[in-house]
Amino acid sequence: LGWLYSLYILLTLPIMFIGMGAFISVIMKQAEVTKVSYANAGATSEQALSAIKTVFSLNGQEHEAGKYMCDLVPAKEATIKFGMVAAFFFGLFFFSIFAEYGFGYWIGAQMIKTSKYNHNVSRDYNVKDIISIFFAVLTGGFALGQLGPSAQAITKARQAGYHIYKVI
Repeated sequence: LGWLYSLYILLTLPIMFIGMGAFISVIMKQAEVTKVSYANAGATSEQALSAIKTVFSLNGQEHEAGKYMCDLVPAKEATIKFGMVAAFFFGLFFFSIFAEYGFGYWIGAQMIKTSKYNHNVSRDYNVKDIISIFFAVLTGGFALGQLGPSAQAITKARQAGYHIYKVI
């Protein structure tokens, strides 16, 4: 419906992708760091529960609970540290979405106000063109953002398939 307005909207999409990508990477790093701590705490609790009769007969419940809590401290610290960073990038992501809406509608209003000629439909831009283009580009941008995890899964599957065919 209008290449010029589409180009303006497309120029703002990378800012949104940076915020979203940074948020996802921080969350993944947090999960990686806390997984080790939770594994250690799980091993401690499993060891205590497997020897529950001995622990109970020696009155070691408090000691085992203390060990378990100590094993959880790194997970708590990592969650707090990464949580603040993740919150910043989550805020940046939503700021970029709202900024994109504001910028897109402002540019569209300026194009309508100045009677900018739309070469695709051989007339000036109107409200219908602005709304249609804005949401089409935004929806397409979100769809492209959804491709990342799928492409990563396909790459992992190809690598696994390569090793399987190598064995076969």
